Amino acid sequence: MAKTTIGLLLLMVSFALHASPLPDSSISYSIEVRLDPATRDLDGKETIVWRNTLDKVVDSIPMHLYLNAFSNRGSSWFQKTLGERFQESTILKRFDDPWGWTEPDSIRQDGVELEWRPVAPDDGNHLDRSLIEVVLNEPVAPGETVTLDVDWSGRLPAAAARTGGYDRFFFIAQWFPKVAGVRPEGDFNRHQFFGPTEFFANFADYDVTIAIPEGWGIAATGKGELLRTEDGYDWHRYQQKAVIDFALATGADMENVATTHELATGGKVDIHIFQPKGYEHQIDRWTDATARSLDTMSTRVLPYPYETVTVVLPPRAGSRAIGMEYPTLFTGGPGGEIWDYRLTRDTRLNESVIAHEFGHQYFNAIVATNEFEDAFMDEGMTEYWAAEIMSENWGEESGNGFLLDRALSVNSSSMVARPAKANYPAVWSGPSFLVRGYSIGRQFYDRPAMTFQTAARLFGQDVIDDVFAAYAERWQFNHPRVEDFWAIADEVAGPEVAAMLREAYVHPGIPDYKVAKLEVEKYSPPPGYLRDGDETVFVTVDWEGDKNLGLPAAAFEEDGRVLVTVLDPGHTRETRTMGSIEQRFLEPVGEAENDEEVENDEEVENGEEGENDEADETAFYASSARVVGPDWDHLPVTVELRFADGVVVRDEWDGRGVYREYRAVRPSPLDSVVIDPEHTIRLDIVPVNNGLSHEENGVIPKDWSRWLTGLYQLFAEGAASWL
Repeated sequence: MAKTTIGLLLLMVSFALHASPLPDSSISYSIEVRLDPATRDLDGKETIVWRNTLDKVVDSIPMHLYLNAFSNRGSSWFQKTLGERFQESTILKRFDDPWGWTEPDSIRQDGVELEWRPVAPDDGNHLDRSLIEVVLNEPVAPGETVTLDVDWSGRLPAAAARTGGYDRFFFIAQWFPKVAGVRPEGDFNRHQFFGPTEFFANFADYDVTIAIPEGWGIAATGKGELLRTEDGYDWHRYQQKAVIDFALATGADMENVATTHELATGGKVDIHIFQPKGYEHQIDRWTDATARSLDTMSTRVLPYPYETVTVVLPPRAGSRAIGMEYPTLFTGGPGGEIWDYRLTRDTRLNESVIAHEFGHQYFNAIVATNEFEDAFMDEGMTEYWAAEIMSENWGEESGNGFLLDRALSVNSSSMVARPAKANYPAVWSGPSFLVRGYSIGRQFYDRPAMTFQTAARLFGQDVIDDVFAAYAERWQFNHPRVEDFWAIADEVAGPEVAAMLREAYVHPGIPDYKVAKLEVEKYSPPPGYLRDGDETVFVTVDWEGDKNLGLPAAAFEEDGRVLVTVLDPGHTRETRTMGSIEQRFLEPVGEAENDEEVENDEEVENGEEGENDEADETAFYASSARVVGPDWDHLPVTVELRFADGVVVRDEWDGRGVYREYRAVRPSPLDSVVIDPEHTIRLDIVPVNNGLSHEENGVIPKDWSRWLTGLYQLFAEGAASWL
């Protein structure tokens, strides 16, 4: 049975079952917490029931205190690149004490006080308290459980990254003492909190009671209810089974509007929009974007398993919290008047953020990968599927809406929106928290997403959909590594697909196909002795005889085919593959069209061609071109040669080798060379150098939509420091 057929059967079984029932969890959290907006203080207590899923006795448990990342300027979070995103200088001017922290007041096992200490296994930073080790009073054998009672105090940072707030709005995330996750390798995920990456946890059941000022709006993970109101506080209870985290948002001027959506695959989901009051006219728009995301992912990947999904659109004061994901809850773009402005109202920037953040529900929350170590898995898959959501629902060419009445394409290569350096480490490099600077966008988002887009164009969209559907079905409520994804690709789509995906992840650098040179000169017989039939002819340097002497018969193209000489230098791997010079007869594939996007920024030589050559219908031209590539094994590309008389021929290059050269002698000069005319290789780092024209001056693209899309992407990246 074909492997693609196996994938389709898996997909059909998945859809027939609708959403899978939520599994039992190995951890439960019962938390009670109260927020004091005036001081940003959290007063909490929690009971943790943890079952040992390891195959060894556990005598100590690591626990994350994520808010301590914001406790001082010396924390590892601040030191490792992303401190500037805290906008420290601005916030210190505005707040006397903008810092945040968490400290356990008491940790008990069966009533016995336990000892704990900060640890810094990643960098040895004694100022970092984002990870502690709790020494148990009684060890826990495999399969047994331990109950920990924790009393703790905390303070939210003021308007910090991912979490915090002040005055009348708070986004509360990574806020409670949390047991470190158990990795698939069979040990704890002992990592501190670093800026470039996010989180990892095992699936747990949450029962959380939250006290907020009376009358404030609230949104949180799972389903909630108002329990009581006393002493000026509303006490809300939220519960959710089988999730990796719990987050909430609350504000004095916020409202929570719910709509029930019937999934295309069956079942219902309550969509909550939590946004500033006074913008009720926008709710249908954000609900629709969320519903479309739900249907696309449920239909093509996996039916959404939870009963709720909440979109938080923070007010301006909470803008540092935009673009973050948590189970059943995520933040979109900012809420409020920004989407009523003429410049932004016709864009779908917020829809694209919603699509992206909803995608995390699958590759962060349902299939829960380790973002400390493998951030590229969740972020890259999510980035890819966000584009699929936008394209499927609004079309690829204008999926991101309109800016100044120009369409904004979904896939107008986000690769070119970032600095074009080729010396990036392999995507699979790790741990992810060591990645720095602009590499974050390239490594975690662009390269994986463009890899999947390229694979879909090389092997077929249905094939890649089948891979993702089988991957999600197999690994839902679990913690796969990238090797597990490759194994699914091999099983469902075959070794060629798996090999292409693996190469894109393990190969350092980013592929860049490029037309390096195009030369044209008018043909004249080479000086010396040439055979003309049965005669030998001496050709002088200033020859004035038959100007087509010495041409091969095939150059006259009586059968319509074009003779092209192809030089392949060969390539080396563990063994050497010798190069070759081969003459090929290529069938024309059509007539060339005016391509406004062919640029001319490389070496172009015009030889002796003059202005009057066009009138000489008997002239022949010797044209040559060189294309260069990344020398990968699984990235084939089409090279298109376009001649001035409209004839177009194509060569299929397997991409192996660092360059390939073409030469043709025919009655019309080579007008342009285009690599990848169908834009299949979305992974190409600089697609604008894929074409070269013979004209003296290159043509600047006249389609301003492309430039506006680039501007839009830069705005989108600035609007959300991470997504």
